[in-house]
Amino acid sequence: MLHRNALMPTGLSHYRGPLTSKELADGINAARRNAHRLATDAKLMLSLKRYPSAALMAVLAIEEAGKVSILRGLPFARTDEELQAVWRDYHRHRAKNGAWLVLDSLKRTGGRFSDVVTAADQYSEHTALLDGVKKLALYTECVSKGAWSSPDEVITPEVAAELVRVAELLSQIKEVTERELDLWIEHLGPVWNTPAMASALVSWAAAMERAGLVAPAPDDLQRILSGRETLADLLQRSRTG
Repeated sequence: MLHRNALMPTGLSHYRGPLTSKELADGINAARRNAHRLATDAKLMLSLKRYPSAALMAVLAIEEAGKVSILRGLPFARTDEELQAVWRDYHRHRAKNGAWLVLDSLKRTGGRFSDVVTAADQYSEHTALLDGVKKLALYTECVSKGAWSSPDEVITPEVAAELVRVAELLSQIKEVTERELDLWIEHLGPVWNTPAMASALVSWAAAMERAGLVAPAPDDLQRILSGRETLADLLQRSRTG
């Protein structure tokens, strides 16, 4: 008989406390690398026309990439209750799959900041939809009396291809550093979850630029946050410029 202890490496458990900037950077980088691995596997399954497996791996990649934004909010937990709430989100699938809504919002609206923030609501019905797609890609299900769903019938090539595309976009590897997280905490910490976050993001981008780190240019970020320009405008300008 295979015991649970045989599956769990010695000393491995779920940590739920605070983390240093270095530890956060390590966690973010590990999540991004793993998301990239999962997205690569999803693309391979797509090329082999294993559409349910491609969709499943793509959703897993999207969820793993979603850990990044959750970890970025961890330093701003002010109480033990808030800290535990962040860790609960880290382990909840629906809290992590809101990232795909951001890309959908960019495609539909051009990417105005307010629309993107609204789209990323982790408790919306759309995050439940993605979680449902994952289950349909993995399991058979009785959907009504005498009617059964099968992954091979439910997951079409088009659905699988779109999920793989999103997974690839969200899992693009960009390593973060301890210094980047220090600047993030310095500029966003005092105004986290307040209307002042928009201007703090611009200040953070300027500090990143001064430090020689990769971030959106402050002027570009200011135009997007103020609604004078969309992310689609910025991408088009970067292609033609």
